[in-house]
Amino acid sequence: MNYQTQTREQLLLEVHKLQEQVMTLQTLYENEISEHKKVVNAFRKTEDRFQSLFDGAPMGYQSLDEDGFFIDVNQEWLRTFGYKREEVIGKSFGKFLAPEFVDAFRERFLFFKSQGKIHSEFQMIKKDGSRCFIAFEGRIEYKENGDFKQTHCILSDITVRKIMEQTLMESEEKYRLIFEGTSEGILLIDIETRLCSYSNTSFCRMFGYSEKEIDKLRIEDLHPKEALGNVLSKLDSHKRGKNTKSQACPCLRKDGTIFYSDISGDCAIINGRKHSVKFFTDVNERKQTEAELKTLLNTSMDGYYLVDTEGHFLDTNDAYCSMIGYTRDEILKMAIKDVEALETEDVIKNRINRILETGYDRFETKHRCKNGRIIDIEASVNLLIIGQPKLFNFMRDITERKIAEAALQKEKNELKKLNNLFVDRELKMINLKKEINELLKEEGIKEKYVIHS
Repeated sequence: MNYQTQTREQLLLEVHKLQEQVMTLQTLYENEISEHKKVVNAFRKTEDRFQSLFDGAPMGYQSLDEDGFFIDVNQEWLRTFGYKREEVIGKSFGKFLAPEFVDAFRERFLFFKSQGKIHSEFQMIKKDGSRCFIAFEGRIEYKENGDFKQTHCILSDITVRKIMEQTLMESEEKYRLIFEGTSEGILLIDIETRLCSYSNTSFCRMFGYSEKEIDKLRIEDLHPKEALGNVLSKLDSHKRGKNTKSQACPCLRKDGTIFYSDISGDCAIINGRKHSVKFFTDVNERKQTEAELKTLLNTSMDGYYLVDTEGHFLDTNDAYCSMIGYTRDEILKMAIKDVEALETEDVIKNRINRILETGYDRFETKHRCKNGRIIDIEASVNLLIIGQPKLFNFMRDITERKIAEAALQKEKNELKKLNNLFVDRELKMINLKKEINELLKEEGIKEKYVIHS
C-alpha cells in the first residue's frame, strides 16, 4: 500500500484499523495465556498428587547434602525409624547409625560421591533404641554446572534377611522363631522334588493355606500357569547356587485369586538336601499405587512418555498418542530419533547424557507426526533413578501458541513501520509549514500556520 499518496485522515483511519487488529490479536493471545495458566494449574495439581504418592510410597526415601546431612525423608522413612521430621532434617546421617558403622559410612559416602551411585548396607538405630539393617540404593543428583546437589536413596529393611544369614545353621527352634517373627512370607522348597517343606505364618496368611497343608503343595500350586516358566527358571538358578529376585511376580492363593509379590530366593542345605529359600513381599498396595499413577498420566492434558538411556520408548499416554498421531503399540517400537524433527541423533544423545548428569532439563523442540506434520513441543524431562535410569518426559504442543506469537509480532512490526512513516510525514508537513510562514513573513504577510514545538 502507498501511504505517501494518502491524506492524514486516511492514514489515521488505517492506523485505527491496524490498532483494532492488534487489539483483537492481543485478546486472542491473552485467551491463550489464560488457557495456558489453566494447564499449568492442572499440572501443579498433578505434581501435588505425585508428592502424595511419594509420601505414601511403601519404601523409605532419604536425601543428603554434600556433607551427609539430611535434606529430606518421606513418611515411610519416618514410620520405619519412629522419628518426627523435625528430629531428622538438618541432622547428620551418622547420628542415626550404630556406632560401629559410622567410620564405614564416612568411607562409603566418599566413594558414593566419587562414583555417583552406590549400593550399601548399614545397621541403624531407631528412636526406641532398637537396631535394624538397612540396604541403600542411591544416586547423586548434580547441578546444571556439574557440582554436587544432593543424594537420592531408596531404603529397604533387610533385618530379617541379615538375621537369616547369621542363624540359618542354628537349631530348628531358633530357626522357627525367626521365621515367625517377620511380616515377609518365607517358604522352603525341596529343589529336586519341588515340594514345599516349610513356611512361616506370614506365608500361610498370604496364600490362604494352613500350616498342615503346606507340605502337600508343589511350587506349581503357588503360581498361575503363565508365570510358571519364569518361576521354574529361578528354581533352576537356586539349584546352581545363584540367588534371584523377581518383582511383582503373580502368585496364586488357595481360593484361586491372584496377588503380586516381590520374591527373593537363594539356595540352602537343610538336612543334607538342597532347598530354595524364598522370601515373599506382598506388593498389591504398590501395584495399586502404580495403577493410580498410570491413571493420572493417562488423564493428563500433557503428553507423557518414558524412555531408556538409549532413547527407546518404554511407556506413553493417550495425550501424546493423540498429539503425534501414532498408536501406543507403534510408539513403543520407536525411539526419540524417529519423531524428533529438529535435533540430530548426536544432539539427542548429548542431551540424554546431560540429563543423566544433572537430573533435569527443560527445552523446546519439534516433533514429526505420523502424517508428516511438524509440531512445536515444550519438553520437561526428569531423571527417574529407581532401578535402571529412565527419563520421565512431559510434552506440551505449543504450535498454536507459536503461530499466535509470530502473527502478533508481525502485526507489531507492521504497526511500527506505519508509525515511523506517519511520523516522517508529519515532520515533512511541519517543515513545509515553516517554509510557508517564512515566505509570508518576507512578503510582510501574517504567518498562516501556528507550529507547536
